[in-house]
Amino acid sequence: MSGSTMVTVAVLLFFVFFIFYKRDLVMRLFSVEAQTPANELQERLERTADNVIWRLEEKIAYLEALLKEADQKIELLESKVARDGQAENDEATVPEVSFMPPARAASLYQQSSLQPAKDRQEELLRSEAPAVEPKGRPVPQDKHKVIVAMAEQGFNVTEIAKAVGMGKGEIMLVLQLNKK
Repeated sequence: MSGSTMVTVAVLLFFVFFIFYKRDLVMRLFSVEAQTPANELQERLERTADNVIWRLEEKIAYLEALLKEADQKIELLESKVARDGQAENDEATVPEVSFMPPARAASLYQQSSLQPAKDRQEELLRSEAPAVEPKGRPVPQDKHKVIVAMAEQGFNVTEIAKAVGMGKGEIMLVLQLNKK
């Protein structure tokens, strides 16, 4: 036998040996059973997707119920505010607010803070409902009005905070309370 025949016989024996011992692998490669794991995976993915969709629908229904409840509470509070607002309007009218630069607003506030302590205490007593800072100190109504006026004029929270000498969080709180 020649060398090329020996190589051919060796390759043929290797091929037969490989097919004999790796029969399962060859069957999987050439059979339709290869699609079964893919189908099972697809079915599991579909079940998981259905489960996720079901959970999301439950959470959406819960959130919609919360929104409905919040809307009812908002309507109730708005009606109370409207009644209180009518009572306040009967007692005193709110002056018109004009454009004022932040530097001017800050100087006016600082001038008002230079008044004697007794005058400031009387002003606080005269104001009907002063807002309360988180530290427990009352925010004077004039300061509150300056904050609201500046916000209505388009100043951002940082500019207002610098102008009135308060923190950004306090300004945001006053503005949020004013929205309600």
